[in-house]
Amino acid sequence: GCNLRCLYCQNWEASQERPDQTNNILDLPKEEVAKGADEKKCRTICYTYTEPVVYLEYIKEAAAYTSARGIRNVVCTAGFINPEPLKDMCRHIDAFAVTLKAFNDKFYQKICGQTMAPVLKSMEFIKEQNKWLEIINLIVPTYNDDMKVIEEMCQWVKEHLGAETPIHFGRFMPEYKLRDLPQTPIKIIDQARQIGLEAGLKYVYTFNVAPHEGNNTFCPNCGKAIIKRLGFKILENNCPNGACKLCGTKLPGVWE
Repeated sequence: GCNLRCLYCQNWEASQERPDQTNNILDLPKEEVAKGADEKKCRTICYTYTEPVVYLEYIKEAAAYTSARGIRNVVCTAGFINPEPLKDMCRHIDAFAVTLKAFNDKFYQKICGQTMAPVLKSMEFIKEQNKWLEIINLIVPTYNDDMKVIEEMCQWVKEHLGAETPIHFGRFMPEYKLRDLPQTPIKIIDQARQIGLEAGLKYVYTFNVAPHEGNNTFCPNCGKAIIKRLGFKILENNCPNGACKLCGTKLPGVWE
């Protein structure tokens, strides 16, 4: 399930259904989560695709159990949550990826069925808790592709969350109730990424577009592509332990 009702939901088959409408074939208590991670040698567990906020109790239980065994936990969320339960969630979560749908409250109300302010507060709170934060923005043609608004969003991120907070601009694929729209033109994704860089953000990425230079991580000091990717697949890693192998600059983040 989900506590938003985005008209363009990219995983609507699961997130927009009630639990009793889905085919649930797995029973996954915390012990099995840890066992599965160990068997597959996974060092990180991610709660995602359906909104983790709606199964907060499960996250708290599973994350507390697995983090005590040296496994990191990551949450991918729309960030529409009150401060107290978010604080509770932060106890055992190492990193958050928050989908900032748009920098426009009217968009949130019309397209997502909620308001934007709680999401901004959530991101600020996550930073206050010293948790790693990355931002995801899916660009939907004609809805949230105004470059002036994207510039305002990037400036807000820099001022309130810091220039080292990564932001990912994604290409919309026609889904759910907005299937009549085209895919986001790649030039729009390029423009958004350039705006982010010009705003002073150090780590601006693209997704749902590959190959693309925006898949890579660039060192903010020497400017070289130090982690090269094809989509989400790592092709080359010149940043062992979070330090650029080419110039020695230490990059922020959660590293082995």
